[in-house]
Amino acid sequence: MRYFYSLTILRNPQFKTLQGFTKLENESIYYLMLEFSSMESPSSLFENLSKPSTFEIKVEKQSGNNFDWLGNIATGSTVTLECNLVELEALCPLAHAVDPDKPADVTVLNTATGDYFFGRDLLEACE
Repeated sequence: MRYFYSLTILRNPQFKTLQGFTKLENESIYYLMLEFSSMESPSSLFENLSKPSTFEIKVEKQSGNNFDWLGNIATGSTVTLECNLVELEALCPLAHAVDPDKPADVTVLNTATGDYFFGRDLLEACE
């Protein structure tokens, strides 16, 4: 699979890896909804997606709070992320995707506390 416009992967315990997605290229904007609990870090999915897209990502378990894979999301994307955070700074790899003119395009729900954060909060935490 090299191209897609919309992809949804939800609550599929048999889906353990995203290694097969390393060849994806985005000729246009994508809509991606991804929910995972047992999957490895999804960095391979985002490696070649250079155009702004829409992402809804729910992370039930993330070992070591390592969110480096968010650094591959293109600047100007609309990102909604639900995850269990110890500290907002763990999401600093996502800060580059925040458009300072539209910081509301990044929304984070910390499922541990029920708190919402937005792009503006992320930029301040990662200065």
